[in-house]
This record gives sequence, structure tokens and C-alpha cells, in this order.
Amino acid sequence: MFLSKRKRYTLILLVLACVILYFIRVHTKKPYRIISSEQGTKTLELKEIITVKFPFYVFSGKQSDSSFFLSGYMGDIHDLQVLKTKDPETGGKRLKVIYKRVRKDGGGWCGLYWQYPPNNWGDDVKGGYDLRQARYLYFTARGERGTERAEFKIGGIPGRWGDSDEATTGIIQLSNKARTYRIDLRKKDLKNIIGGFCFMIMEKFNPEGAVFYIHDIYYSDRTCIKR
Repeated sequence: MFLSKRKRYTLILLVLACVILYFIRVHTKKPYRIISSEQGTKTLELKEIITVKFPFYVFSGKQSDSSFFLSGYMGDIHDLQVLKTKDPETGGKRLKVIYKRVRKDGGGWCGLYWQYPPNNWGDDVKGGYDLRQARYLYFTARGERGTERAEFKIGGIPGRWGDSDEATTGIIQLSNKARTYRIDLRKKDLKNIIGGFCFMIMEKFNPEGAVFYIHDIYYSDRTCIKR
């Protein structure tokens, strides 16, 4: 059985890609995987897998290192203000989220993503973490009045190099006392996550605006909350 010229050329490219992948693994000791290919004359592309240790923080008031960056503003961005303040209970930093409901951009909603790298909307091949060992995402939040309603999620950014999955709390009402929430990730495909965490606020659920506080956002490979 003979292969067409095009199939032979594609087979040669596949073999060449495998050789390159083997060379990278042997000589750099970095884990890579083949993530996509193009028909025709283009070669396969390789993406570095960024593995992590748990707990893996999106935001912590006690740590200065950032795994994700607070850069993905969405919707009525002029109605949203995020301030870093001191948590009187822990002494660490927390984020104060203020939704003013001015509708300067006319959308009736706003949101904000923690992304890697900053401003990555699925078009950066270098972005993303392999979080397949994570079981839950935890975060601590408190509403100023206890009537604030918002959605919290991970993933969901589309695009060629976008998130491999998403998970959400749905719309929840925050208490006026600090509470730790969790998002179940056990059945999610987390091989490539660029949107580490996100919150979204809708005008129809917050007609008088909203103010809430959030801190200690992290991925865990365990079912219990860290101590």
C-alpha cells in the first residue's frame, strides 16, 4: 500500500516532531506535550506544562508571589473598583470589591479574571497551568451588607490557547460574615488553566450596587480546608 505524497510528508513531520519532543525532554528535563497541529506544511506545536505544588494560590494576603494576575476586566469596567486593604482579623491583605452600578459602559454587568500571563485571553501559547491534581478551589469572601450576589468561577476563557474547562459556584448570596466557599473540580479537565479565578456581578441582582471582600483564593489537592 502506497501513501500519497501529502500523507508521506505529514508522516515525516510527525516523526520529526516526536524526535524534537524527545530531545527536549532528555536535554532540558522540562515536561512538554503536543497540543495542536495544522494540516498541510506546518509542524506540530509544543506547549510547556507548568506543574504546580499545592496549595496553589491565586491570591493570598500573606504571600507576595502571584501565580495569576488581576488583569481581565470585563463588562462595565468603569463601574468596578478593586482595592487592597488590611484584614483586621488576620493582619494580612484582602481585596475590597466595589460595584457602583453607574452603567457607564451600558452592559449591566462587570467581572474580573485573574489570568496567566496578564491579559491572556487565550491567544498566548506560553500561558496556562496544569492543575489536573487539584480537587477543589477555595476562597474566603464576605459581603458588606450580606445582600450582595455574585458568581465565582475558574476557567472559561475561550481561544486557541484558552482554558481546557470551567467550573462555577453559580449566583450566590454572600453573608456579612466571612465564609470559606469551594468549587468542586474533581470531574473537570484542568490540563491548561489560564483563568485562575473570576468573579462576575450583575446589576439585576445588585440594584443598589455591591461591596464585598475576598482573600485566600487557592487550589487544593485535598478535600479539607488548609490549616
